[in-house]
Amino acid sequence: MLEFFRINPFIRILIPLITGIFFQIYIQLLSSDIVVFFLPILVILILISFYFINKRSTYTSTSFAPTVYLFLFFTGMYLVYSFDSRLENISVPDKGSVIMAKVKDLPAEKEKTVRTGLEIIGAREGNNSKDYSLQAIAIFENDSIARTLMPGDIILFSGEILETEPPKNPCEFSYKNYLYIKGITHQVFLKAGQWLKTDHTGGNFIYNFSCLAQKKLIDIFKENKISGNELAVLSALTLGYKDLLDNEVKSAYSSSGAMHILSVSGLHAGIIYLVLVSFLGFLNRSKSGRLIKATIIILFLVFFAFLTGLSPSVIRAVTMFSFITAGNSLGRKISTYNSLAASAFFLLLFNPYQILDVGFQLSYIAVFSIVFFQKPVYNLLYFKNKLAEKAWALVAVSVAAQIGTLPLTLYYFNQFPNYFIITNLVVIPLTAVILYLAIALFVFSFIAPVAGLLSYILEKTTYILNTIVSEIDGAPFSVARGIHLPPISVFLMYLVIFSLSAWFFTRVKKYLFLTLFALLAMVTLNTYNYFETINTKMAIIYSVSGRPVYEFFDGKTSYLVTDSLDTETIGKIDFHTGKNRIVSGVDKTMRFELCKTQKLDFREKNLIIRRHFISFMGQHFFVLNKESFRGLIGKKKVKVDYLIISENVFTQADELSKKFDFNKIIIDSSCSKYICDKWIEELQKTGWQYYIVRNEGAFIIEI
Repeated sequence: MLEFFRINPFIRILIPLITGIFFQIYIQLLSSDIVVFFLPILVILILISFYFINKRSTYTSTSFAPTVYLFLFFTGMYLVYSFDSRLENISVPDKGSVIMAKVKDLPAEKEKTVRTGLEIIGAREGNNSKDYSLQAIAIFENDSIARTLMPGDIILFSGEILETEPPKNPCEFSYKNYLYIKGITHQVFLKAGQWLKTDHTGGNFIYNFSCLAQKKLIDIFKENKISGNELAVLSALTLGYKDLLDNEVKSAYSSSGAMHILSVSGLHAGIIYLVLVSFLGFLNRSKSGRLIKATIIILFLVFFAFLTGLSPSVIRAVTMFSFITAGNSLGRKISTYNSLAASAFFLLLFNPYQILDVGFQLSYIAVFSIVFFQKPVYNLLYFKNKLAEKAWALVAVSVAAQIGTLPLTLYYFNQFPNYFIITNLVVIPLTAVILYLAIALFVFSFIAPVAGLLSYILEKTTYILNTIVSEIDGAPFSVARGIHLPPISVFLMYLVIFSLSAWFFTRVKKYLFLTLFALLAMVTLNTYNYFETINTKMAIIYSVSGRPVYEFFDGKTSYLVTDSLDTETIGKIDFHTGKNRIVSGVDKTMRFELCKTQKLDFREKNLIIRRHFISFMGQHFFVLNKESFRGLIGKKKVKVDYLIISENVFTQADELSKKFDFNKIIIDSSCSKYICDKWIEELQKTGWQYYIVRNEGAFIIEI
């Protein structure tokens, strides 16, 4: 173990840096006062250490390394502190200002909107002009002008720039955190007529030109009559442009274990790297030849990143392979682990929050795992047949990658593709073929007959890929869904992988005992979680814009009540609520349509749903929507614990008190902002308890 760290110095310095980053993100130990006090002290300690190195003092061996590690730990904390301070102290133009902004990305077109990144660069507030530096997401109403926006375009608009909101439901995906990692903190919604495109352009010439090149290459696909899902998959697989992919295609690739090929990253850069290494092998005979080879490979990788829009995943992959290439060019055996650690170290110096990026974590762990496990897995079997040997080599790579990424895959995606080996046996060779065909099409696009033939073969190959993925996705038991892995279980799984690997290579018994301890801890934790789950009794009024959504949890069964059960509505609801269902350990969900209340009469031991009345575990709810509001005329006073106001119903408070005896009013998320504001104004006069789901997030009742 000590020898491993000795020959991989960048791993030694990466660990304290990452530790400091995590400490500052989750504990926030660093403040401005501490920065002023400790930074000079650490610098002085480093200088003293270097002084004793020159003097060859025994102080060096005992104190230099801890001082450097402490400095790196503090550096990690300071990087996060600096990143946070920059974003927290951003000023925003006043509402009503005329704002100037620069388009940052290729627009993503949806049915009703066009979405892109903006950099706010200035605003005119009254008679004064002011410069700004603010990153925001802009959502334009889809029209002919919005669709023509390109990176570097300067626009003027008048609208309110809003801070991105945190998730409003338990366990919901945090779009706010996702954008924050990218340095984006605000968003703006612009209707047609609220903005205009100027004749000016600006911004980073290299990045803008990269986006234009990416668009031009996508246009080459379109000009050669490639369309539909084949165009969407080709654009994602070869150029990293994923905005054309629909949810059905994404789901099929995710469930079959092929989602990684739709994100241009390590696999694609690795294919290009291996081809170039093979073609340029004749340059290995001399030191100058190795340097020329490394230069050519790195330039090709950079050019590849340029053509794919300089996305973070591509930059990350190109950085990894560039460090590996540079290390190998030195003419001596270079540790791949050290090259990987070096690339991660420098990327984190630029943006420490990349450590929270799922793609960053999976990319580095997958490559590390492949380097570590591929050879031992490959050596488990021997084949005389060359074709079988090549197939087994691909299986070994897939298995090696899955060993390292399995805990994170289960943690983030709550599913496991059972046929991933079969999938990767097919899709990785096809991905290489498609990548080479696409490059050939780009090169020969100006020769119509050649381009026509290449595009035909390319489209059919992509069609075969999509068909195979779809068939695997549709096969019985293709994916294990609903898997919940808490953070402590992720740690224990990695402990099992580490200790079992250490025992396999060393046969030291203590590692086997550590494996058994970790497995026992996992079983104990899972048993505890199981008994917690079966005893769960909970009601949630969710926040799903424009929809009334209520869910009642009774052990491993939940009951979802909403206004529509069509596929689109359920998909939207599951996006906001599905993760919570998995985390809560729900095995079965029963759904009820609230709008058909005359037919709704459901009774179980702990739950009664009858028209607009719901009783769960002794807690009584009444849903006051448009239908039930009309039905209250001439009825007796209703006694409930919670009165849920839904579907933009509004009435005077004294009218409510005549019809209901309640403990608390809940305004659900089907009510508009205007109606919510009216209710707030009305209820503030009464002293009643109330809760606005639209403003405050999901209302949770634990019973």
